[in-house]
Amino acid sequence: MGKDTGIKERIIARIQKALENKVAVKENVTNELHSSEEHDDPSVTFVENFIKKNKKLFYCTSEAEIKSVLEHIIRQHTLDNIRCCSSSLTYFFNKLGLNQIKAPVSMEECDVCIIPCDGMIASDATLIITDGQDELYLPKKTLILFAFTSKASSTWNEALKKLGDLYDQGLPNKILRINPVETAFQRIYLILSED
Repeated sequence: MGKDTGIKERIIARIQKALENKVAVKENVTNELHSSEEHDDPSVTFVENFIKKNKKLFYCTSEAEIKSVLEHIIRQHTLDNIRCCSSSLTYFFNKLGLNQIKAPVSMEECDVCIIPCDGMIASDATLIITDGQDELYLPKKTLILFAFTSKASSTWNEALKKLGDLYDQGLPNKILRINPVETAFQRIYLILSED
């Protein structure tokens, strides 16, 4: 892990801790952010703006942390009907022992759904999901997004370019922008990890 990644991890972890403790981000975190080379990193800017919107973000640095976070969300809300719109993510979660997470069969059974996040726009904390890899099912109540920090972009145009680079056959048919404040979902969780 390089020096830059270590700084970013510390900053994101401190921002997350401040959120969990319901306190303002400490001044030294902000100073470290602006004094480091990471202040231009769109993933750090995204995290700051996402948290300002009072949304739940979990920054995970290991598979064990990802499992722990998902188990916590499942226990906290007694979620037993969890679907995942990505066959590769479903396999990954099952490999972690989270066998209650299954692929959706129909929209009717999707109260809670885990969806890979294909992009994050730092300036306004907008989340981007697509039907690029698997059929897209949107949940009725709870949306859990799983993203890597490399998916963060500074602008919408930059995010579209990354999406175009990701898919060989051009942009996906459906590209949805989710504003975490103006949404119909009862709950939105974002699990963020390094690539």
